[in-house]
Amino acid sequence: MSRVTTVIVSIGPEPADVQEALGRDLYGVPGLRPLTRAVSAASMWGGTKRPQLDLWGGAFNHLDWRVLFAHLEAVAWTEPDAVQVLISGEESSRLGLYELRGRRLAPRNVEAAVQVMTLGVVDDLIEPDGSRTPIREDRATRPRTEEELAILVDQVMSAIAPASRDALAAEIRSLLSPDD
Repeated sequence: MSRVTTVIVSIGPEPADVQEALGRDLYGVPGLRPLTRAVSAASMWGGTKRPQLDLWGGAFNHLDWRVLFAHLEAVAWTEPDAVQVLISGEESSRLGLYELRGRRLAPRNVEAAVQVMTLGVVDDLIEPDGSRTPIREDRATRPRTEEELAILVDQVMSAIAPASRDALAAEIRSLLSPDD
């Protein structure tokens, strides 16, 4: 049975060696491919111009997120602040947004926070000062109690820096509320 994960990476202007690193194989399968630099890219997009972003992408079966994240974090980025990663699992119609923070990928929206908490995407949340906040020992399960949910929401909210923390906290709680 397949379990497809879609990945899109947006990067700043990077030299050829950095771009080559993005295309390297991940655990024996082809890595990311350029979406906006290909000759046919102009015909893939609507509008009258080519995209001005440098986008890379791939679809992976049974993706080991840790391998992907380690791969992207190990790239010798010249502009790490420009790196954004969008990820969507097969069963989701929403994209999780991650950004490099202190050379580590950190969740930046609610969907990414949910992915972190339920799939064990990353081991730690990276704080603005570069320090790490452990998520929890048993990362790949849903919260079992309201107290555990509150702790997870607090940890994720500290990493997201939202315009409205209360609204995001409510959305995370509604998505991950323990079954009654």
